[in-house]
Amino acid sequence: MRTRKVASIVVAIAAVAAMMASAQDARAGDDPREPAFRYTTQAQRHYLRTGLEEVLVLGVGYAQYVDNKAANQPDFDNSPDWATLKSKLTLGSAVTFDNNLYDTNWLTHPLAGYFYYGVARSNRLSIPLSAGIAFAGSAIWEVLGEIREDAAINDLIATPLSGMSLYEPMMQTGVFFQRARRTPASVALAWLFAPFKSLHDTIDGLEPERATELDDLGLPADDWHRIRLGGSVGVTHQRGGLTQGDARFYGSSRIITLPRYGREGTTSGFFDAAGVSELELQIGLSEGRMVDANIAAHMLPFGYRAQDVRLTPSGELYGHSFVAGLHIGTEYGRHDYDRDRRRDPDRLAFVSAGTSIEETLHLGALLLRARVDGLATFGGVDAYALPEYERRYGLANVTSVVRNQRYAHTYGATVRPRFELELGRFDSGVDLRGDWFGQVTGRDRGAEPGQLGVAASDRRFIGRTFIGYSPSHHIRLSLTAEMRERMGRIEDIRASRSELGLHGGIEAVF
Repeated sequence: MRTRKVASIVVAIAAVAAMMASAQDARAGDDPREPAFRYTTQAQRHYLRTGLEEVLVLGVGYAQYVDNKAANQPDFDNSPDWATLKSKLTLGSAVTFDNNLYDTNWLTHPLAGYFYYGVARSNRLSIPLSAGIAFAGSAIWEVLGEIREDAAINDLIATPLSGMSLYEPMMQTGVFFQRARRTPASVALAWLFAPFKSLHDTIDGLEPERATELDDLGLPADDWHRIRLGGSVGVTHQRGGLTQGDARFYGSSRIITLPRYGREGTTSGFFDAAGVSELELQIGLSEGRMVDANIAAHMLPFGYRAQDVRLTPSGELYGHSFVAGLHIGTEYGRHDYDRDRRRDPDRLAFVSAGTSIEETLHLGALLLRARVDGLATFGGVDAYALPEYERRYGLANVTSVVRNQRYAHTYGATVRPRFELELGRFDSGVDLRGDWFGQVTGRDRGAEPGQLGVAASDRRFIGRTFIGYSPSHHIRLSLTAEMRERMGRIEDIRASRSELGLHGGIEAVF
C-alpha cells in the first residue's frame, strides 16, 4: 500500500514539474507558433496523446526489462519496498553512479531519452515542456521502473539531455525536407529524420507548409542550410606507432531557421525554437578496420541574434550578423589511437550545456565567420592511463565502473573556437577543440559509503585546418590537416598518444 502511495507521489511530482515547464505553452495557447510547426491549416498541441504515448514508451521499456530479468538481476541491490523508495526520494544510499555496460549507459539510455522527448515534441509541445517531460520520464524509470536498483545519477543526467540533443536537430532536419519541393526523396528524408512528427502529422491530417522560396534543388531557400555528404582519403601517422592510409566518410547538416540569416536585412531579438541545429556523422577505415566513428548533435534552443546586412546595387552583401545562445549537445565516439598496440578503440561519450557565440562579417565577396563554444560536460570516458596503472598497482583502488567496464563517469569542460573564410569559390578555416574530463569518484555503486576511488583525469585535443575549392555550386574539393592528442592520468601514472593526418576529400554540398 505504501509503495503505491509513494509511486503516486513520484508521478505527481513529475506532473507538477512538467506543468511548470508548460507555462510558455499555456501563454501561447493550443496553436504552436514556431518554424518547426508550420502547416497549411491550423494545428494544435496534443497533451492527452502525449501522456498516453509516454505511458506506452515506459510500458514497453518495462516489459523488455522484465523479460530480460537474467541480465538485470545482478543489479538488484534493493528490495521493492518503502525503504528503497524513501532512500531514492531523499537522495540517500540508493542514489549512486552505476557500473553498467558502456553501451547500456551511452546508447540505450539516450535512445530512451530520444523517445521521452520526441513523443512530446512531435505532439507539438514546446521545447521547455518536452524537456520537462523527458526529465520526468527518466526519473520515473529510475525510481519506479528499476525499483530494485539504485537510481543512477548518470542516467538521470544523460538520458534526457542526450535524448533531446539528438531528437531536436533530427526533427529540424526532417522539417527542412518537409518544406522542400514534394518528391519521393524529400518525403523519405522527412520520415527518416522526423518519424514521430511525420506520423503525427499524417494522423492529424496536417500538411506541412512548403517554402515559398526554393533553390535549384527544390530545397527551402528561406532557411539557411549547409548539408554535406562526402569522403576523403589520406594518411595518418601515430607518434611512436604506425603510419597507415585511411578512408573517411562523413555527413553533416546545419539548419538555421532565424529569419533573414545569411541574407540582407536588419533585425534583432530573442529566439526560442531551436533556431540553430547541427548533426555530424563520421566513420574512418584503415586496412579493413574501423579506426574512427563519431556521431554528434547540437542545438541552440534559446538565444539572441542581431543582424545588420545590406545588399549593394551590385548584389553583394555588406554588414554583420551576431548569434549567441544556450548550447546543448551530445556526442558518442570511438577512435583508435593505438593501432600498433591493438588496444581497444578509445571510447568517449558525453552531454554538454553552455553557450555558443557566433559573429559573421559580410564584406562583398569575402565572408568571415568566427564561432566559439564554451561548455560544461558530463560523460562516460575511457580511462586512457588504465592499462599502465593496472600493470603497476592493480585495480583495487579504482571505482567499480573503471574496474568492471574500463571507463569512468566524468565531469568536465569543452572549449572550441572556430574560424572560417569564404572568398568566391575558395574557403579555408581553423577548428580547435580542447576537452577536459575529471573522474567522478563519489557515490560509487560498488563502494562502501564515503569510500572514494583514486584521482584520475583525461584530456583530448583536436586541431584541424582546411582549404577548399568548389568547381561547381554543389561540389567541393578539400585538403585537411589534422592533429589529435589523447592524454590520461591516474594518480602518478600518465599515458598519452598523438597523431597527425593529411586528407584530400570530395563532397556534395546542398
